[in-house]
Amino acid sequence: MKNVNEIKYEIYQKEFNSLPSELQICSLNPKFCKEFMTYNKNLKIIYWRFKEEKKIFLNCFFLGKIKDTKYFDIQSPYPYGGPISNTNNKTFIDKANNIFEVWAKKKNILVEIYKFNPLLNQENWYNGTVTKNRKTISIDLKKNLLEGYEKRRFYDIKNIEKKNLLKINKVSSESNKDLFLKIYKKNMKKISADKFYFFSNKYISNVLSSSIVDLWYAKEGNNIVSAALILNSKKSKIIEYFLGARDLNFDKYKSTVFLLHKISMYYKKYGYKKFYLGGGRTQKEDDSLLFFKKGFSDIKLDFHIAHKIYNNDIYNELRKKLKINDVNKILFYR
Repeated sequence: MKNVNEIKYEIYQKEFNSLPSELQICSLNPKFCKEFMTYNKNLKIIYWRFKEEKKIFLNCFFLGKIKDTKYFDIQSPYPYGGPISNTNNKTFIDKANNIFEVWAKKKNILVEIYKFNPLLNQENWYNGTVTKNRKTISIDLKKNLLEGYEKRRFYDIKNIEKKNLLKINKVSSESNKDLFLKIYKKNMKKISADKFYFFSNKYISNVLSSSIVDLWYAKEGNNIVSAALILNSKKSKIIEYFLGARDLNFDKYKSTVFLLHKISMYYKKYGYKKFYLGGGRTQKEDDSLLFFKKGFSDIKLDFHIAHKIYNNDIYNELRKKLKINDVNKILFYR
């Protein structure tokens, strides 16, 4: 049978669901990845597969047109993307990557860039350039949580519990869409977040409607003081922190700390293995967000960015034409 590389969403989803459970991470699930199209309509989603007997190589990504050229680029969905496979067999992986390269050149792909999920060693399935970007944090839910916290975090939790002012609830994502959107957008403005994180209402609404997303609130009295949107993989027993927000007008008691602690406790009770928190806003070791997350765990995972240039001559010519000297900016024309 002919090995068709570009496949429909339904077939790709079925292939993804056939992967070993530990690989079925929500942020790489096509069910979640495809929603990013509602945020950036200028991109076209591609579901790509190479298969030999029981060995599978999958890659879900976006094609973007490069302005004023006949070329395209490949970008991974937000937050993570890139190839995933059920084997580390080098012969198979090399063959899959070589066939992908032939396909990419036929499609006039100039360059690709992926942000690999730190929970998986995706660099094992890729033959382009891989660069270590920053540290991220993950909580081991199999261990005693409080024993894994730094002293400052341990005392935060005990202090909040003593005051008994915060109530933590897992709520219906579907019926709380508008409320979460209001809190999230308000928080993004308050902290002067990068414009990228002002996701469209439709995108967030679609994500909240997904069966792999859980929504949590921390309340002080009648006020919602913080919220967290969690990606929940029942197969891999791994949860990922995706979006969060807090109301700075009411939040006096480090509600996000208590919210994350209670979320950890809840999924731990149901046999979950990991809670991935992500990294900081920057690559700096003293990044304030990374410092906050390190209070929960000393497990540090490397976040990698991967890229490959398929036509060096055209790529360098375009860089020269646009007078871009920053070699670290892969998609310099965007």
